[in-house]
Amino acid sequence: MPDHPTRYEQLADDMAQAIAAGLLKPGDRLPSVRETCLRRGVSPSTVFQAYGLLESRGLIDARPRSGFYVQAARRAVRAGPQPAAARVGATGVAVSALAFDLLESTRDPAVVPLGSAFPGAQLFPADVLARFQLDETRLKRIWEDALSAFRTDTGRTPLTQLMLKRCGSATYC
Repeated sequence: MPDHPTRYEQLADDMAQAIAAGLLKPGDRLPSVRETCLRRGVSPSTVFQAYGLLESRGLIDARPRSGFYVQAARRAVRAGPQPAAARVGATGVAVSALAFDLLESTRDPAVVPLGSAFPGAQLFPADVLARFQLDETRLKRIWEDALSAFRTDTGRTPLTQLMLKRCGSATYC
């Protein structure tokens, strides 16, 4: 990997130095992409990459349909919470007691064994599932009765033909 910076990094560093030196003050508009291309003899892609790098560093801000502007100086960020000091000495843990507590919880009917590969039969209400099966059969019968109401002596109506064509058959629609 080369030690020298790329063109867009060099352009971004030059603009960052201008901001740090006060040549570009907070709120100042940066030169347009076209203007920077002409001044520096670089492509628009290079300028966009440089401006993107400055934006990621928090030095400039892009405003839609307006251009790029120098951001106001950021306030110092407060330090985050410090990690707690390590305790001196080890804490004993009784693994067997934890294992027995876990096994004991499986007997509690209020605990659902989500981690188990074999959930209890009570989690699958057979009566509700059977009721859904009956409802499906009943709906098929109602649908067939409704289709038969459109039949005429000369054959099926165009609406019925379209409905049967879409469903495939009156039995499995």
